[in-house]
Amino acid sequence: MDSDSDPPDTEQARIRANVRAQALILYQSAMTLSGILLDVQHTDSPWEYESSTRFLASTTCLRGKALATVAKALSSLSQLGLEKEETVQRKAIKAVIYASESQIKSIGHLFRRFIGDLDDLHLALAFLQLRLLHLYCDCDVDSMVDLMQLFAAAVSVIEEIVKLSEMYSLVTYSPYFVFAGVFLSAITIVIKLLKGPVLDYLDAGVGTRAVFTAINLSKRISVRNNDVPAKVGAAYSRLWSSEKIYKNVDGMLWWPLKVRGRLAVSVVFDAYWWLREVSSNPTCGGALPIRMENTALQDLANHVFDGTELDIFGNNGWFLEMD
Repeated sequence: MDSDSDPPDTEQARIRANVRAQALILYQSAMTLSGILLDVQHTDSPWEYESSTRFLASTTCLRGKALATVAKALSSLSQLGLEKEETVQRKAIKAVIYASESQIKSIGHLFRRFIGDLDDLHLALAFLQLRLLHLYCDCDVDSMVDLMQLFAAAVSVIEEIVKLSEMYSLVTYSPYFVFAGVFLSAITIVIKLLKGPVLDYLDAGVGTRAVFTAINLSKRISVRNNDVPAKVGAAYSRLWSSEKIYKNVDGMLWWPLKVRGRLAVSVVFDAYWWLREVSSNPTCGGALPIRMENTALQDLANHVFDGTELDIFGNNGWFLEMD
């Protein structure tokens, strides 16, 4: 039925449903990209009720359902102590990831007739946010397939953003979305995997191209010298070229995350931790505690997300002095 012919009460219901849905999507996206646990009590609504979804566009329902699935997975794992313990039961983590991935696939299948280019990116981001949780598990032979899928998901996000940037100037009109999608997830994962024991199972050429594509995107987002995208782009260039990142004092690889308290973006904070250590500590952090204290982690979070000055990179140019 055309909206112009809807009764007044129906039109008002349509407006209320869409405003509520968009507000919930914004809340879920902001919390997830910041690594903050969602209150999942209200994440099902309005996605689970026909009385609400009949007023919403298919792309809105798809994104809302995908975000709700990720939020539930993170909440379940948080209850298992994902942020607090160095070792959580591997089977429990894997079970939550696999079940949630299955739900995302079902959502994609449900809306397959209506999926557009931006919807593909939303689904790719959902898969990435779930699969990166494999990094909370030990890296062994049994994990190689999962890490290969994580690598594929990270590369897919970068490729989707590049495609949308070429088609719709996504970098120009949605720079934060691009910035968060590339740098707060995909590029860190690609670099960590290419510097880890899973390298022999990956296509290093594809990963290298993805890394430099992401760095170039950051340069396009930057609007002035020394702004946040410019600093992050320079830091990730150092992260890529450093031979010390993710290694102990003895030069052996250190795989577990040292920073675990930011859920789906812990891997990013972990990379920042390593960047700072390799430039200021000759032992590269190997002798320091595995997990940061809560106060130190909060300081790090404030530095990264204060919106004015990315003090994690400081004014002393420490990230430019990396070997």
